[in-house]
Amino acid sequence: MSYNLAGALGGINALTLIRPWDQSILVGPKRIENRKWAPPTRFLGQQIALHAGEKWDENAVRFMAKHGFVPPCSRDESPRQAIVGLVTIAHVWEKGTMHFSEDGHDYASPWAFGPYCWFLSSITPLRTPVPCKGALGLWRVPDDLAKMVLSQVA
Repeated sequence: MSYNLAGALGGINALTLIRPWDQSILVGPKRIENRKWAPPTRFLGQQIALHAGEKWDENAVRFMAKHGFVPPCSRDESPRQAIVGLVTIAHVWEKGTMHFSEDGHDYASPWAFGPYCWFLSSITPLRTPVPCKGALGLWRVPDDLAKMVLSQVA
């Protein structure tokens, strides 16, 4: 499968997550990213890179365990400050309005706590994390690093 992430957005954009939330998306059951803001509508249906940030959230580990997922990497083993995968922002909704699943059926998810719920699809972990500093919000991946990401999924 090949990816063309350089389309209308002019390159690859990324979203930084606090670890281990990235693991729960890439290899676990989490398909919803919760944010205080909705992405610009031009990002709907677009692939973005997932970036594992520097911080680690122990409360997230307990939440995940409560919902049947144990991150495969510990705090020390988990990639940090690196692009770790690609996802598509399939839908976005405000908590309490609608819920989507990949097959189009409505559902409620313990992973959706909003206020904005980003439903993610086409989840593709990278074989090798690409070291990269992150940023707040949706941010542009430098072109040289974007090439390293794309070479793993082309």
